[in-house]
Amino acid sequence: MQIITITFIRNVILLPHQLHEQLSLAEARMIDSAVVSMLTESYCENEQTLKYLARLLSPMSYMDIIRARTGNKICGYPLCHEMAAENPFNGFSTHSMYCSNFHSKCSLYLMRQLSQTPLHERLGVHLTSYTNLELVDTYSVRLLEELVVNKIPIDTVNSLIASFKGLEFDDTYNDEPLSLDEHFDRLTTEEETCMEDLL
Repeated sequence: MQIITITFIRNVILLPHQLHEQLSLAEARMIDSAVVSMLTESYCENEQTLKYLARLLSPMSYMDIIRARTGNKICGYPLCHEMAAENPFNGFSTHSMYCSNFHSKCSLYLMRQLSQTPLHERLGVHLTSYTNLELVDTYSVRLLEELVVNKIPIDTVNSLIASFKGLEFDDTYNDEPLSLDEHFDRLTTEEETCMEDLL
């Protein structure tokens, strides 16, 4: 399995798109496709790499990554290189989307922070030399691992999770938009365990 670094993302995926501050729709689709393809059988080197990559992701593009990885029986969380867990059912063995309940929660926590603004509308986020403090606030994410390691109080985590409620998510398979919570509840039941189990 290949390890993906920030340098790799900049040089291989973003470098061809450095001529202007705003991507065209076609360029944004090319980047989305390249990111999904890149992470199908590889994983991010560290937390900083995943956080850097998150600037380019939307909930839908992130779901494409999870589906691609799951299709290869790899844990859907891009920081992981483990195989997805097997679930025996009526004599058959199926694969989960993740290697563990913890990575399921990490993945959901990340996905709920991703911007729903289309990539082609995010000014400068693809530029390798672009520095804009406003972007840090708009597109930056925190990883659940950071909260666990830093022992953030459970009230803070619950407050962050509560702030995600009510966000709309366009489900391309339905005519009606779903809330993020409804969408994620359909995907897996692994996220149902409370965050308190982690902290």
